[in-house]
Amino acid sequence: MATLSSPGVGSGLDVNSIVSQLMTVERKSVAALDTKEAKLQTQLSAYGSLKGALSTFQTAVAALASPTKFAAVKTSVTDATVATATASNAPAGSYSLEVQTLAQSQKLKSSPFTKTSDVVGTGKLTISFGTYNADTFALNADKPSTEITIGPGQDSLAGVRDAINAADAGVTASIVNDGTTNRLVITSKDTGLSNALRITVADADGANTDTSGLSRLAYDGRTLSGVKNLTETVAAQNATAVVDGIPISKPSNTFSDVIDGVDLSGKRAIVTGAGSGIGTETARALASACAEVILAVRRPEAAEQIAAGIAGSTGNANVSVRALDLADQDSVRRFAGAWEQPLHILLTHLHLDHIQGLMFFAPMFRRQSQVVIWGPAAPEGSLEDRIARYISAPLTPLEVRELPCHPSFREAETTEWQIGSAVIRAGSVAHRGPTLGYRVEADGRSVCYIPDHEPGLGASLAELDDEWISGLELARDASLLIHDCQYTDEEYPDHLGWGHSPLSDALAFGQRARAEQLLLFHHDPLHNDDFLDEIGDRVHGSARLAREGDEIETSEIGASAREPA
Repeated sequence: MATLSSPGVGSGLDVNSIVSQLMTVERKSVAALDTKEAKLQTQLSAYGSLKGALSTFQTAVAALASPTKFAAVKTSVTDATVATATASNAPAGSYSLEVQTLAQSQKLKSSPFTKTSDVVGTGKLTISFGTYNADTFALNADKPSTEITIGPGQDSLAGVRDAINAADAGVTASIVNDGTTNRLVITSKDTGLSNALRITVADADGANTDTSGLSRLAYDGRTLSGVKNLTETVAAQNATAVVDGIPISKPSNTFSDVIDGVDLSGKRAIVTGAGSGIGTETARALASACAEVILAVRRPEAAEQIAAGIAGSTGNANVSVRALDLADQDSVRRFAGAWEQPLHILLTHLHLDHIQGLMFFAPMFRRQSQVVIWGPAAPEGSLEDRIARYISAPLTPLEVRELPCHPSFREAETTEWQIGSAVIRAGSVAHRGPTLGYRVEADGRSVCYIPDHEPGLGASLAELDDEWISGLELARDASLLIHDCQYTDEEYPDHLGWGHSPLSDALAFGQRARAEQLLLFHHDPLHNDDFLDEIGDRVHGSARLAREGDEIETSEIGASAREPA
């Protein structure tokens, strides 16, 4: 017969321990599964991070598919007060930039009127744009002329102003009160020489060029045949700059096609006479195009108010208009130190007596100075390399590359170029080594500088044709000729071919050149003052010896120059 037995207390078995151990064995398999799950979760998280990183990498690689990313460049201007630059698809490079003048819009003012309600006249105004060149006017083909009818009810000063502005003729008209009278001011909206104004009038009174009626507003800037019943207060002007020695002229202050892929913009202008109505209008016009306008005045408290008004009324939100007190010399010196105009040094040649002064020229040792050194080209090396032979040990403690101003060097070609408002011309002249003479023309006057010169090389100038006389064309009709006169006629035979002139050749050269005034220069170091006075006694007419401290105004040539104190 089958039996069923159950372990009990009497069996001697530890039932609780057996069950507990069996449960522990079961839990090990569950724990192993939990560990495996956690490991798999970690791997999944890692795969997710990798996927995200790959996605970011794919986005970055996709961006590289655009060629423009590899052509991107960054621009910088060493003096951000002079110009700004932006670039796109431009080749990498470094350029020397000198902003000489900013572009200006022409501005014309009328004769004075007592009240803005005063009658000007009726008729028709025709406003045209173009370029003046002496007695010619070439129309700007891109800007059609505009005809404006001034009828009854529009014939007051204020009415004419409103009619001109309503016509959208490419000009703005405003009325400026100078404290006692009112003037109509007409300004071309666009800058540049090609946007100069011509205003013709069909006056209702039949007289189109007289100074009564509507013809008071007639203006034609041709030098001889033009009618100028309006007065020019600001001339139409191109922006001019020099980029790596190449002169550039543009009608606006943005040079967008000078350097491939780079846009350059001139930034700063200085206005004198601010506080008068016309000076203020000039500043207002410049403020619309420049980043900074300086009002050079002698009443700074008034100029501050003017500056605030101009800055608030211009459409250029980024313009800075501030006053410079001309009566405060400390302010002027600080301003000059913060912004110096480029200094141009014209070297005729590189003999030691002509370049030793470079190391004693204070601006060379100011970091803010902009020094440009011009000189003749030579096959044996660049201008900088040749000057560096002198500005180096053992002659000087510094080398060219260590000069604080970091001057730029330009080899002057025998051609014309422009510095500011002056036209410079260089010409080769007879002297030892590559040598230039210079001619500087501005405001209808000219100075020719030929300090080391042997024009006839021993031949009599009276017997030579013009084309065989070195430097003659360069000096022709100069207002002032500064010319070599190192030797007396008695000394010259012992120095023939040394590259300098005797007194008789210097005088003959000045006469053949038809110079208005001849200043004899480059005296021999062995000639003392008494000896030079004896030479001076032989010189008459428009010629005389140069003296230390001489000051000569070319506008006063024909009268005697001021002797040094």
